[in-house]
Amino acid sequence: MRTGKSWSNAEENFLIKNYSKMSIEEIAEFLEREPSATATRARILKLIKRKYIADFNDDILELSKAEYTASEIGKRLGFDKASIHAYCKENKIPLAKNSKTAIEDAVKFGFEELETMDLKDVTFSKWFKYWYQTYRRNGISEVTRQKYRITYAQIAEKELGNIKLSEVKRSDIQKYMDWYGMDRRKQTCLDHAQYIRSALKDAMIDGLIVGNPAENINITYKEQRLSPDEQKKIRNQKKWLEVDEYMKLKYFLIFQLETMLKQHEEEEINQCTTQVVYMMIFIALKTGARYAEILGLTKNDIDFENKIINVDKTWDYKKNESAEGGFTKTKNASSIRTIPVDEETTNLIGSYIDWLGNTEMQKDTLFVFKGKNVYNSDINRHLKKILKSLGIDYISFHKLRHTQASYLITKGIPLQLIAKRLGHTDTNMIQKVYGHLLQETEEDGNRMIRSLI
Repeated sequence: MRTGKSWSNAEENFLIKNYSKMSIEEIAEFLEREPSATATRARILKLIKRKYIADFNDDILELSKAEYTASEIGKRLGFDKASIHAYCKENKIPLAKNSKTAIEDAVKFGFEELETMDLKDVTFSKWFKYWYQTYRRNGISEVTRQKYRITYAQIAEKELGNIKLSEVKRSDIQKYMDWYGMDRRKQTCLDHAQYIRSALKDAMIDGLIVGNPAENINITYKEQRLSPDEQKKIRNQKKWLEVDEYMKLKYFLIFQLETMLKQHEEEEINQCTTQVVYMMIFIALKTGARYAEILGLTKNDIDFENKIINVDKTWDYKKNESAEGGFTKTKNASSIRTIPVDEETTNLIGSYIDWLGNTEMQKDTLFVFKGKNVYNSDINRHLKKILKSLGIDYISFHKLRHTQASYLITKGIPLQLIAKRLGHTDTNMIQKVYGHLLQETEEDGNRMIRSLI
C-alpha cells in the first residue's frame, strides 16, 4: 500500500476518469492507496460523484416515516421529485401527500392562545394542541415534539379534529384509526393511537369528558393486508448479527484499526475517513450506544483507568433549533449512564485519540469534525460494504445496538444489566424485542437446573 507519497499525474487522471464509474475502495485498490487518502484527493480535485438513489435508501425510509413529501425528500438529498417518487413507488415506500414544512409552520403557536381557549367548547384537535403544550411539551426532545406536532396536524386535517371534544365517540376514533392504518406499519399505528388515548385520558382527569372513547378500539395496520409471502419476508428481515457474525465483525475491526491507527494521513481527515468510520462502528458493536450518543462522546467521557464510557448527552446531527452548540439531551433520563467496557476497547480508543492528534473537532468530540456535516447514511454505506466483504447480510448501524443486546442475552447476562447498559428504563423493551432469544436461554437454563438437582 502506498502511503505518504505524492500523487502522480497518471494517478490523478485515473481518479478523474473513473470517479463516477468506480467506488472509492475500487479506485484505491487499483492505485494501491488508502481509501481515505483517495477520497481526500478527490475532494481536493473538486470531483463530483454521481449519486445513486439506492445508496440513500435508509435516509429515504427515515424521511418517509417522518411524513416528508417526495419534493421535500428530493430537496434534502439532492434528487428531483420525480426520481424520489418513482423509487418510493417501486420499493413500496409511503410518501406524505401534504408538505411537512407547511404542517410544522401551521402548528407553531404560542402560549397566549392557551389563555383564551374555552376548554368546555373546544374541538378535539384544539384540545390535542392544548394538551401537548400544557402536559407534554416540556421535558421531551425536539424529535419527540415533532411527532406530537405531526400527530396534531394529521388529526386537524380529518373529520375527527373538528368534532367537539365532549362529543367525540368511540366510532369516531375507530373511523379515524382505520384511515390512518391503511398504509402504515403496526408500531406506528400503536404509537399514534396511544397519543390520542393519552390526550383523552387527561381530558377525563380534567373533568372535560366522562369516559375515554379511545379505549378498546381495534388497531388496523398495513401488515394485516399483506400476503403471507410479504409478511414472511418482513418477519425474516435480519434484525441483528448472530454470535459468529458478531465475532467476525469485531475481529475484522480490531485487526484493521490496530494497523490503520498507526498510519497518519497525508491529507486532511474527515467524517468519512476509514479510521473514523471503523471506530464508530466498533464502539457501537461493543457498547450498544446509539448513533447520536457516539457522536456526542468527548475525550473526557472516556475513563481509561476504570474502563468506562460516560453517556450523558448526544450530538444533534439533525440540527434541531433547540440544540445549543450541537449538544442536546439524551433520549430520556435512563439513557444517561456509564457503560463498562474492556481493555481492548479503551486501548483502541486511546490509539484513535492519538491518531487524531491536533485535528480540529467540534466541542472536543471524538467524531464530529469542525465545519463538517454529519449524515448517518455515510456510515451505513460503509457498514454495508464491510459486511458484504465478510459475507454477512446487511444490517443498519442502529441494529448494532440490537446485536449487543442479543449477544449478551445468549451469554446469559441478567436482563436488568442489559437494559441499564442500553439506557432502557426497564426490561420491558428487552423482553418485547428479544422474546424468542429469552425463550432459548430459559430452555438452556432449565436443562442446567435438571443436571444440578
